[in-house]
Amino acid sequence: MSASFRYDARVLSRDRLGRAAPAVAIAVAIGCGATRGGQSSIAPAADWADPPVAPSASAAPVASGWAPATRAPREAPADPATRALSEVCGAADASLATAAAWVAAELAAGRETPEIAAVTYALRALGAPYVWPRLWTLSGGEVEAADLRARLERWRASFDDGGERRCGVARVASDDGHDIVVAIGVDSLASLEPLPTSAAPGAKLAVTARLPPGYSRPKLVVLGPAGRPRSVETRFERDGTARATFSPDRAGSWLVQMLASGPTGPRPVLEAWLHAGVTPPLGWQESAVPGEDDARSARDATSALTAMINGARAAERLAPLRRDSALDRVAQAHADAMRGARRVGHDVGDGDPARRVAATGLALLATGENVAHARSIVRAHRALWSSPSHRDNLLVPRFEALGVGIAVGDEGTLWVCETFADFE
Repeated sequence: MSASFRYDARVLSRDRLGRAAPAVAIAVAIGCGATRGGQSSIAPAADWADPPVAPSASAAPVASGWAPATRAPREAPADPATRALSEVCGAADASLATAAAWVAAELAAGRETPEIAAVTYALRALGAPYVWPRLWTLSGGEVEAADLRARLERWRASFDDGGERRCGVARVASDDGHDIVVAIGVDSLASLEPLPTSAAPGAKLAVTARLPPGYSRPKLVVLGPAGRPRSVETRFERDGTARATFSPDRAGSWLVQMLASGPTGPRPVLEAWLHAGVTPPLGWQESAVPGEDDARSARDATSALTAMINGARAAERLAPLRRDSALDRVAQAHADAMRGARRVGHDVGDGDPARRVAATGLALLATGENVAHARSIVRAHRALWSSPSHRDNLLVPRFEALGVGIAVGDEGTLWVCETFADFE
């Protein structure tokens, strides 16, 4: 899970994966632009190091090709086999149900639980724009209905990102007779009118979304096959409709992300892939992102994350950021606050980034923030780099200083805060 803030501001990402039964997987990203104008235990190197890149996951969800358009919601008729569980989980959604069925088939075949990034990829291929999906699995011998329902209810209550809870549930039996139940849930914060998943380069495309009450200031950000992300002028109407138009100016795959400001600050509310003049890929492949190799000799998690950030900036021919002790304190305090609140956001009760930085007395021209919750520093950095709004914050040319805060949470997960600054 992540979020970014920039004054000119941005928010980062959270990623959590459980392997045991039941298992839970979470990945979240938030973004926020830039505005003008406590120490806790730090993870050692063993906690930020990541295993080698995994091979491609099964392409089953997209074997027949991508959905022609991304839209939400996708209403689904109740499946008699999972109706009772679906009623516990949330409003039934066809794309989430299809993705849950794929995960269940993977587990029934004896394969490992897919990475949450692979689940997110499957949702995009199925035409679902939902962000921050949660994955829950249970496998074992026969489970009584009441116990199964209670377990699912506990999982459902374990997260609350606002919006409408939507869910997909699948239940299958493995070859050895084990019962496998999979649920994928999201808190949907925007409906989306159909947006093509394929188009010709130069085509004029309209993005029309509806935001719920309490959300405002929508902004569309697009990331092309090369270069930095760019913001697209977005209109916001009285009825909560957000409208933007853009054209992919070169062939390749484009990531489209809409942000909006809510109770905890700016965050992504929907994402979609557009393939301009190219054939969409049919499988997901996890890969390293710029900056990862630069952290191999880092002595601890904060040093590793600093090296990754500066390595990513170097890949775009930008100057490195210097660590600043005052910004470190701001970042650490907010990482601790997010851990205490168990929520990723720019304001979790401790004030927004601009106010928190201003309280230090630092004289700044601009400041920004990325926040994340992940199971490793590598996962946090990948999530941020892969998000248009978060990458934009990492690559602001004018930023010159950096503060890093990392708080170790439950099950060894990491709450991460990056604070950027341009001093007067």
